[in-house]
Amino acid sequence: MPETDAKVGSLADAILAQAAAEAGQIIDAARAEAAQMVDAAREQASRQNDAALIAAGEEARRAGVIEMEAARLDCRRKLLQAREELIDRVFVKVEERLAAMRKSDEYAKLLLDLIREGAGAIDRPNLIVETAAADYEPAVRAIAAASLQDLSIKVQVNDEINCGGCIVADSDRRIFFDNTFAAILARHRARLRKQVADLLWGGEVRWNDL
Repeated sequence: MPETDAKVGSLADAILAQAAAEAGQIIDAARAEAAQMVDAAREQASRQNDAALIAAGEEARRAGVIEMEAARLDCRRKLLQAREELIDRVFVKVEERLAAMRKSDEYAKLLLDLIREGAGAIDRPNLIVETAAADYEPAVRAIAAASLQDLSIKVQVNDEINCGGCIVADSDRRIFFDNTFAAILARHRARLRKQVADLLWGGEVRWNDL
């Protein structure tokens, strides 16, 4: 994993750790609501089963089972929704930290690191570096002040980049390395999703225990 990717991943991990208490509240609320729904469905099923015994109606028993399963599915949906809500909150915090970093004196060095990583991945002598308009001048200054061996780098503005970081491409634009903050975060999202699930539930949720 590139060094900057690892830094962003560590930042996400740290923010996730800070959010653990809030995460517990989110999941506790979802679990409580889901449990109430399952209990209500179980009670309703029990009443229907009692009525079925009296009426000897198999249809009533089936209806009770169907309601229980529907409640379990809704419970699962609410817990998964709570997980995604937490992941979204973590990434919002990471994005806020990265946005603040763009205004700091350290950003030029970080941008240069991203360019170097992209250049190393592409391994071509002539490169194009695309940045957001706000990052054009910092990128030009960082490249001018750095020793990038025999690389020829042209910096261009890419209006589709609305965050920090850069895209590094060869001169023909046939090979590119997306090192924008958005792309880096996307590379970490799948990892964070599993990490959140392990943190909150300790692995797979056993729906039958609800």
